[in-house]
Amino acid sequence: MRRMAFGFEHIHLIAPDYRATAQWYVDYLGARIVEEYQAFGFSSIALDLMNVRMRISTPVDGHSLPGTTIETHYGIDHFGFMVDGLEAMVSRLEHRGVEVLVQVQEARPGLNICYIRGPDDTRIELLEQT
Repeated sequence: MRRMAFGFEHIHLIAPDYRATAQWYVDYLGARIVEEYQAFGFSSIALDLMNVRMRISTPVDGHSLPGTTIETHYGIDHFGFMVDGLEAMVSRLEHRGVEVLVQVQEARPGLNICYIRGPDDTRIELLEQT
C-alpha cells in the first residue's frame, strides 16, 4: 500500500479586524506579510512567521461568529514558536504591553516555555531549547 504524503501548510485565524491582527504579528513577533487577497467571500492576509505560513481572514460574508476565549477549550488550544533569547523576548513584549499568561519556566530539562496573549484571545506559546 502506497503512503500518502502529508505536510503542514498553514494556520488560519479568523479575526474581527484581520488587518489589525496581522499587523500585531508583524509588530510583535516579526512576521512578514506575503500577500493580501480575497477569495470565497472573505478577505485575507498571508504572513510568514518564523517559516510558518499564517492566513488571517475576515469571517465569510454574512456569517456571524461567537466570541473568543483565552481559557483552555476543546479544539486548538494554542500554537507555539521556538525562539532564541526567550527571557529577553518576553521582557520586550511585556514592555510593549503584551500580556504574559504564564511566565518563563522550565517545562522539562532543556526546554523553557511561556505563554502570551495574542490578538483576539489567541494563546501563543514561546519555547526555547536551553
